[in-house]
Amino acid sequence: MVLSPYVRMSDSIKEREEEVKKAILNGEVCHFLYCITMPSNEQNLLDIHPYRELQKRNEQDVVILGLTKNRKEAVLMVTELVTKVASRIEKPEEFKTSFLTYRDSFFQDENWCRKE
Repeated sequence: MVLSPYVRMSDSIKEREEEVKKAILNGEVCHFLYCITMPSNEQNLLDIHPYRELQKRNEQDVVILGLTKNRKEAVLMVTELVTKVASRIEKPEEFKTSFLTYRDSFFQDENWCRKE
């Protein structure tokens, strides 16, 4: 799994940020963690998964953009991201392109945290 250099975290995750990052990068168990990831198909803009599900799949190319302690917090975080983009556009048809540009800005730093 790969953490975006600008991974978003809920307040409850920020309190244990180093522990959570270490667990993810080392493939360790991390209870009560939900991940907002890059989409698994072209129809989605983002995906939300329990960390334990991603860990079981052992997929190395999953890119994590957000971390929360439960699904409700994950949905709220995605809502905040969508609202931020929606408030900056003038035409509804611009939303998808604007959101993809915003989402992809999470990768501007070349020093990604990667599990080796």
